[in-house]
Amino acid sequence: MTNSRYPSPNEMLHLLQDGNIRGLPTLGAADLERAYKIYGVHPEYVRGQMTKKKVGRMQVDLGLCSTDKTLRLYTDVMHIEGNMFLITVTDPLNLTLQFKIENESRLSLCTAIQSQLSVLQSRAFEPKIVYTDPHSTFRSMTREFQESKLT
Repeated sequence: MTNSRYPSPNEMLHLLQDGNIRGLPTLGAADLERAYKIYGVHPEYVRGQMTKKKVGRMQVDLGLCSTDKTLRLYTDVMHIEGNMFLITVTDPLNLTLQFKIENESRLSLCTAIQSQLSVLQSRAFEPKIVYTDPHSTFRSMTREFQESKLT
């Protein structure tokens, strides 16, 4: 392969069929196709091909872009490798936010939620409602964030 300068799959098939590869009498076209399916195209071959192509921009249909900035948040405390995180998933963005917390106290969770809300609000999103599990700390914060803070 190296001596032939990393040929394309079609060129490699021609080298095989023309008898340019010796010492492998049982190697056939199906074997070559299977090898390309398993290992893919050599990066050296792709490198030379990709530099010659002209890059264009895709036209964006502005009618398909969503102008709705309201979000629903789903949040929970996760214990990962001895650390605790407040993990929040936003809907419809499917964006995941995380905040490391020291414990599950009301102050820690309140600070974490407020920081995640401020990140979203700084990007012009409007978090409307936060769904949590029925943990006692979360239940005690139901009136902590008034709607005026969330919108």
